[in-house]
Order: sequence, then C-alpha cells, then structure tokens
Amino acid sequence: MTASELRTRCETELKEILTSFDRLRTAQANSHIHRDDLRWGVQALHLAMAVSYESFVRDFFMECVCEQSGIASISSNLKRNNPEVAQEIIYGKNKYLDWFTLAELLLRSRLYLTNGRPFTALWSRPAVQNAINELVAVRNRIAHNGEEAARKYDKIISKGDVAFERPDVWLTHQPSQGRPSNFSRINSTLIRVVSCLADESSDIDSVLGVAQEIQPECLAPSGRYKCVKCSSDISHADWAKLSVCPQACSNTRFRLIELH
Repeated sequence: MTASELRTRCETELKEILTSFDRLRTAQANSHIHRDDLRWGVQALHLAMAVSYESFVRDFFMECVCEQSGIASISSNLKRNNPEVAQEIIYGKNKYLDWFTLAELLLRSRLYLTNGRPFTALWSRPAVQNAINELVAVRNRIAHNGEEAARKYDKIISKGDVAFERPDVWLTHQPSQGRPSNFSRINSTLIRVVSCLADESSDIDSVLGVAQEIQPECLAPSGRYKCVKCSSDISHADWAKLSVCPQACSNTRFRLIELH
C-alpha cells in the first residue's frame, strides 16, 4: 500500500473509533447503557486505537524501507526492495518489534532510511511523546495488568490519584470544561502524526507543534538550527552532536528551523 492508502486506512479507523467512543458516552449519559458497558467499551476502543496506530507505523516504515511509499523524498539505506527480504533483515531473530517507543523508532529509521526521514519529524515534540507514552501505558494496563504495567500506569497516568486507578475513568476524564477528554486528545494527536508522516507537504510545526529547544553537544537530526540568543544559523549533519554557537553564546539553546 502507498503512504496515501495507509494514511486513509488509519485515519478512517481512528475517526470511527472516536465516533464509537462518543456514542458510548452519550448513551451512558442518557441512561441507555449501564456504566459498566461504558467501562469495558472504552477500554476495548483504546486497544483498537493502539492497534490501528501501531499497524500504520509498522506498515508505513516497511513501505518506506522498500521505497514503495509513493513519496519521492523518502529513500532507503537498505538496497533491497523485496518486502520479505527487508522484513527478515529488520526483524532479525525478533518475532516482534516495538513500534511505539520513539527512541526505538528513530534509531531504526536512522539505520534503514536516509537521514531517518520521515520519522525524524517526530523528534523532540512533547505533545507527540506524551500522547504515545499515555497510549502505551493505558494499553498495557488494560491488556496485561501486571506489576510492571501497573507501575508505569501510575507513573505516567494516575500519578497516585486514586480517582484514576481505572483506565476508563482517566480516558473519559475532561481536564476542564470545553477541553477534550483524554481519549479524544490522544486520538487527535495520533491522527496528526499519521497525517504528518504520510504527507510530505505537511507543515510539521503547525501539525505537530514546535520541537523543543536543545542544548549544544546534544544529538540531533540533520537540519538547520538557530541560536535562541543571537539567532545565528547552524547547518547540522546527520544525527551528530550539535556544535556550539558560531558567536560563542554561553548557556544557549538551539531551535530546529528545518529538517534536511
């Protein structure tokens, strides 16, 4: 499937999942279903949301590696366009790979894709990182319910608040009036990620939010960076440590202007 087809498939699934979530909440609010129906229904929808996103990232990554995504700006470091051979090389002896953790995904993209594109677009964007961390923490709490899953759920989600010990309660919670529920927020973020990755014309900063400022000597993807103190530009090589400011500004940071 091309990037466009994969994007359409995932976006359609995520929007349908959100519609089902909204219908469940409305039905329970109108006493058409029992609150337990909402509880189990919301948890099932969260698992479906995680599966849909994971499937997109995995399938899109493999299409990029095989240079079959239909996006001209994406090229592969792996000069094998046979999907079976590519999968054997990338997976190795592993039956499964982690497609959620951004650090793992970016490392894999740097190995197999030129300049790690398009997945480097996700680098250092707090809204994306937080939403994916929450997606996984809740998914694991629902699916496994073991000690490690419970510990990470408490660290990332409930943070000691007994009101959010149950995942469905946290997912349906709206932090304040007029703001979306946590479930809706994560769903919306995933749709933006899918759109940005699969559409080379996307304005990354407007879709995913501005990347965090970083310090000199930190690893960063290739691109153009600007010193926040003196506005000097730095052209940066592929996934190397950022150099110091040309004007020798002390205790400064750099802001990503453009990925290469």
